[in-house]
Amino acid sequence: MTRGGLIWFDLTRGTPTALRALRRRLGTLRLLRLLLGLAWRSLLDPFRGLSRDPTVSPNERLTRHQLKGVLLLDDGLRGSLGLDQDARVEILRDVVGRSGSRFLAWTLPPIDRARWEGLTDDERRDLAAGLMKEFFNMEARIVETSKDALAFEVDRCLFVSLCHELDRPYLAPLFCEADSVRFDDPAVPIALARSQTLARGGTCCDFRFSFEV
Repeated sequence: MTRGGLIWFDLTRGTPTALRALRRRLGTLRLLRLLLGLAWRSLLDPFRGLSRDPTVSPNERLTRHQLKGVLLLDDGLRGSLGLDQDARVEILRDVVGRSGSRFLAWTLPPIDRARWEGLTDDERRDLAAGLMKEFFNMEARIVETSKDALAFEVDRCLFVSLCHELDRPYLAPLFCEADSVRFDDPAVPIALARSQTLARGGTCCDFRFSFEV
């Protein structure tokens, strides 16, 4: 994934999806007030308080790109509309869930069940490793590539660590919502099961994907 790819996604899919969700939640007048406030907030760097080496890693730079819009929206909903944290989180969960689901659909090509089952275990592992490289925000390891399932565990998530460093840990679980929205969709023939996530205090995010019967 490149920054150019993320910008293209924002322009063609992410931002339109977010605006539709915000309009449903806020109505036209409050949305306009929010957007006017965001016009000047977008000039600010929400990461300016982080202590870092002079060079930020490419993966963190891409993660910051995705996180920046959520940080600005959080500030705008508080500053321009006067919403408390619970109200902001409810709105942001909808926005991030919907736009993040579209990102997953755009990034991950459909996996054909017959093709997956016909691969050797090494071939399935190679395919899974290739798909996981698209997700620059995480450090993960594969734990299962059987005919029936793909499972991996995320040991580090940049969304989680950055949200905690910015003293906004309540934003981290929002990014898990995108997975739920995507794979709870009846049109998606793959089911996701998780028993824990880093964002909610778990020791890892244990993803297990299986084909719907």
